[in-house]
Amino acid sequence: MKALIVGASGLVGSETLKLLSNDDDITKVVSLGRSKEGQEGKVQHLKVDFESLAETPLEEDFDLAFCCLGTTIKKAGSQENFKKVDLDYVLTFADLAKSKNVKTFAVVSAMGADINSSFFYNKVKGEMEQKIAEKGFYGTVILRPSLLLGKRKEFRFGEKIGELLLTIFRPIMIGSWRSYTAIKATDVTYTMVSSSKKQPKGIRIFKSAQIRAYAKNQL
Repeated sequence: MKALIVGASGLVGSETLKLLSNDDDITKVVSLGRSKEGQEGKVQHLKVDFESLAETPLEEDFDLAFCCLGTTIKKAGSQENFKKVDLDYVLTFADLAKSKNVKTFAVVSAMGADINSSFFYNKVKGEMEQKIAEKGFYGTVILRPSLLLGKRKEFRFGEKIGELLLTIFRPIMIGSWRSYTAIKATDVTYTMVSSSKKQPKGIRIFKSAQIRAYAKNQL
């Protein structure tokens, strides 16, 4: 299988790229990013302009596509810039994948994604999911993790506080509250890659608890 990935510099993206590069079922990986260029084993890094992502020159078709793009409103600087990354760039990448005959498209969303939400972040994620579903891939895998655990390249104070609180209160989080417990980025990565390789037909959504259960049962 050949895989296309975008957002490999982030927490989930970097883990996904690592998993793909060590997977014997994956013969080639093309990673699209802002800065890196060159070849590392079976991984080809292509430097792209996200404003013209759809025009990226790709000479072959791919079986799988993984979208790990994501930012924060604070980092983006405004709601408009956040939406550009988490919605516009994601949809443009989906169009590129579609033009390269990708069969299964997987995307990292977020817990609480809902196009009807009164919260801007959740609403954008919900809109993204709906529009990806409308692209008509043979298979679409959507992951909605809660707070991610893992080593990021940049320090996020708010997330570190969240990790601490969720770790402290995890023993008493039962029932529906269990969905809010933090989840390992590696569990998200494994679930995304493993389920996508099975080439599921239709749309499959993994909520946070389901991601954790899938990874636990498959590893």
